[in-house]
Amino acid sequence: MTIDDQVQIRRRNRLRHHYTMTPNVLLFGYRMLSDAEKLTYQAIDSFDWSDGTGLRKGFVYPSLRTIASMRGTVERTIRRHLAALERVGLLTRELRPSRTSVLWIEEPSEEESRAYLSQFQDPDTNDRVNPDTDVRPLKKDETEERQNHVNAAKPPMSQDARARRDWLAREMLDVLHDEHSLGFYRKVAQTVPEHRVFEALSEVRLADREGRVRTSKGALFVGLIRKYQGTARKETATTE
Repeated sequence: MTIDDQVQIRRRNRLRHHYTMTPNVLLFGYRMLSDAEKLTYQAIDSFDWSDGTGLRKGFVYPSLRTIASMRGTVERTIRRHLAALERVGLLTRELRPSRTSVLWIEEPSEEESRAYLSQFQDPDTNDRVNPDTDVRPLKKDETEERQNHVNAAKPPMSQDARARRDWLAREMLDVLHDEHSLGFYRKVAQTVPEHRVFEALSEVRLADREGRVRTSKGALFVGLIRKYQGTARKETATTE
């Protein structure tokens, strides 16, 4: 009996007209947004039903009360979510006197799309990029040797290094105001030279003062850091 003979097909689309398509860029990117804010974006997008040909009008106008009721929260929270979604360019709000606002649903930005593609070119086959052809069972001594190699490659962080990392991450938060991305900023603090972090933060401050921040300060900072990392990799490859 083959595995195909054992598979039981489950019907998962009994409510097939009540699905909302979500771009992977939103799920795996936009780290400056909380999960709740992303879910509010999906709830708003669900109002933009497609016609018989699959086309959508691209805007909706539900009331704050309606969205809050769908999300099981209060209008004040939804206002905060809308403001966050506007900051990153996923929504454009058109105010109408004495009527509900029109919410234009925007596509993910080019910057976020490029960042997503650079990390997830083919998410369905990521686990097959480097197939392991050696499938023989490991002996006990081989297992211990591999584990020791992993432990040696990642020495434990000292208390001073951890404190320095956390301090630098907090310096980023003071400028970027994005508590949801603290874990990401700790990783940046651990892997990116400190002077490069402060250079990027200075550029963000300057852009903010001059009104050049198009999405959010967090997104601009991430773009600057990735630009530095790309340059550093090229310089390393050249020297080698």
